[in-house]
Amino acid sequence: MPKMTFGEAKIGAVANAMRRDDRVVIIGGAGFGGHSNPGLGAPLIREFPGRVYRTPISEMGYVGLAIGAAMTGLRPIVTVSTSSFLFQGWAQIVNEAPNIHYMTAGQTRVPMLVHILTGLRIAGAAQHSARPQAMLMQAPGLQIIAPSTPSDVMGMVQPALDSERPTVWVDHVLLLDTGLKEEVPASGGTVPLGKARIEGMVLTRPDWCLSRQRVWGTPIPILYCSGCSKAVTDDGVLLAIENQVAKEGSDFWFSDLEKTLSPSDWR
Repeated sequence: MPKMTFGEAKIGAVANAMRRDDRVVIIGGAGFGGHSNPGLGAPLIREFPGRVYRTPISEMGYVGLAIGAAMTGLRPIVTVSTSSFLFQGWAQIVNEAPNIHYMTAGQTRVPMLVHILTGLRIAGAAQHSARPQAMLMQAPGLQIIAPSTPSDVMGMVQPALDSERPTVWVDHVLLLDTGLKEEVPASGGTVPLGKARIEGMVLTRPDWCLSRQRVWGTPIPILYCSGCSKAVTDDGVLLAIENQVAKEGSDFWFSDLEKTLSPSDWR
């Protein structure tokens, strides 16, 4: 299997989806790499010149265009880039796209992906540093994915499109800057949506209670997603957490929620 960075796997996943299905198109005013990696999506433009639509920078307009395209048979992937720009198209994403299925009694679906880059970055300032995941999770009918590794992003794009649900695809911007590579199936593989990944557990004294607010004998969940995955699963970080929590005599487990933020896996 070839080794890929997160950025390479992301573009590979989109390319695979476009090769499989002529209905998959790209619509938006920015690329997949944002302003820090503007050339990341260039291979897609070269391979699919007639299916990449660069629009004016009007999020309300081009997200609405994508919703209409999805309702009439296409499978658009919308590139919003910086997550703060999502607010300019907010009504389309949280009030239109996820509600159409219910308002038509299931007769009409909106199979689209809306891609955003979140997290702090250089020169982001206040208006380019929003993290709207928690707000998006309150919108009924909206699916949210947040992959954290090359193999995950390669395997999640196609299932998200196949789900025929409006989906917001969240990438932490710093994942594009890491040079780490991982073996990824060339065909993309399939990562099931809606299932978290348990990274590990430390078992110590079973009768500890956190601030008297937790049930006695239950472990402390440490949840994370997207760009936090590398930091949390790094051996040094894990060891530091294990040592600190062990002093308190508690159980804990790590859960990477990246499979989907919504619907969440609370098992």
